[in-house]
Amino acid sequence: MSHSTFHFTIRDVLWLTTIVALGAGWFVHWASARAKYDALLKQHVQMLTKQSDASMAGSNQMFADMRQRGDLQRQIMEEKKKNMNLKVELSTRLQQELQKARRLDADKAKAQTEKKAEAAAPRDKKD
Repeated sequence: MSHSTFHFTIRDVLWLTTIVALGAGWFVHWASARAKYDALLKQHVQMLTKQSDASMAGSNQMFADMRQRGDLQRQIMEEKKKNMNLKVELSTRLQQELQKARRLDADKAKAQTEKKAEAAAPRDKKD
């Protein structure tokens, strides 16, 4: 009967220990690096989420400001239209009043001319 026994030398055991130690060290390093990477990734996602939320809030505020600015511009345009209508109305009234004043001045001048003519006429008749 042949007994097959494994014969290992100290050199073989040292090589095996070295390889297992290297493998275990690489695994521990990889697990540590992976944990750091996951933590950094989580931190980065949180930062991006905060920035996104801030950006959305800023965008919402910007849109609200734009809406308010649009409302204000509409109000300004309405006020300008009202002012323009008032200017036109006042200009029309002013022109009407000026025409009345010219007519009154013309009537007054005509009346004075007629008075002078009447005053001059009796003198002519007397002469």
